[in-house]
Amino acid sequence: VFEVWLGWIYDWTNIFEKPLATYLTSVSSDHTHILGKSLAKIQKDKMWIIKPGVPIYTPIWNKLMVEWTKKAWWILKTIKDKIPTNLNWSHQKRNASLVYHSLTNLGFDPKKILNWLQNIQIKWRIDFIEPDILLDWCHNLWWVKELKKFIKTLKYSRIITVFATTRSNEELLGFCNIINWEIKILTKPKIFRTRKPKDFENVIQWNKIIINNPREALDYAKSIKKDWDLIVVYWSLFLIWNILKILES
Repeated sequence: VFEVWLGWIYDWTNIFEKPLATYLTSVSSDHTHILGKSLAKIQKDKMWIIKPGVPIYTPIWNKLMVEWTKKAWWILKTIKDKIPTNLNWSHQKRNASLVYHSLTNLGFDPKKILNWLQNIQIKWRIDFIEPDILLDWCHNLWWVKELKKFIKTLKYSRIITVFATTRSNEELLGFCNIINWEIKILTKPKIFRTRKPKDFENVIQWNKIIINNPREALDYAKSIKKDWDLIVVYWSLFLIWNILKILES
């Protein structure tokens, strides 16, 4: 199984000329600095992973998808139902349905597929690595909204967030407008392409604590944590890796 990162032009998965199946789970405003800001443009780019004569499993049914299916000789499998799964996110039941229908069509045992879908473990997606530390590498605004919905179902006194800088003011402001809990610690993952937290000092208007080093940011979060508080580390996969290495050591 290979995951496509950036659609057609920019993605290496196009070396596979005849995969068994392809999937397009959704189209949202992601990687807009490369794919463009129009959802139609993003969908066009992503649809090029679909190959002639290969089934494409998707919940997407719109004019663009239908027209391109006819032109490109795709085998369109539009899936609208939902399959139960133990994953927390609301959209995962839809994704589970795509997996179920594609694997059953390939000849796999339906009962085994359903059992597997009930026992999936995805690292760093709503991952309680300690009883009071939650990791989630939600990488766009939609994911952040889903994270907020999930945390609202939990019974904690305060939420202490540790999150990473980005490359754009607009992106970080979008995250901050969604996740606006009591204590917010902004840090920089150990990767060259993210900006320094101080670059956002005048961009973010609400109260925040700026700590450049991820280890120091986590240590501070743990030092101020009280009983029934939850530490949430989110947004950057690179920050998640940094925090995991710190906890392991």
